[in-house]
Amino acid sequence: YEMMFYRMNGRDFQLLLTQAAFCTHYIIALIESNNWLDSYLSDKDKKRLQIALETTFKNLSILQNYLIDDRRQPMLSVANISDILTKAIQEDPKRFASLDPEALGFFNLMYFFTRLNTRLHEINSLFQSKSLG
Repeated sequence: YEMMFYRMNGRDFQLLLTQAAFCTHYIIALIESNNWLDSYLSDKDKKRLQIALETTFKNLSILQNYLIDDRRQPMLSVANISDILTKAIQEDPKRFASLDPEALGFFNLMYFFTRLNTRLHEINSLFQSKSLG
């Protein structure tokens, strides 16, 4: 925290805190939503969500490693998660358009994963631009 505060200007530091707050919000939403949606998800949905989860863990690990020892690894693309969501919508547009909470649960979880990973990429870009680590 102190290292970042002293290496960043006030605006960038506030941006970092804002991005971190959004990430926390999405993580909490994922945890809370998954707990009650799990029983409604199909096996196919669970496999898709597992890919999004693994991508997120990998991206978090890359950020952590970057802060520990300055190894600059490329993060996994948010497009991977967006593609899963897009394909799911294309496969069953009626399911996506329905107001059925069971169907919408999967799409909500994928949205949270997409937004979380987008924010992680923004944090990574900020770190890279400031040569933090």
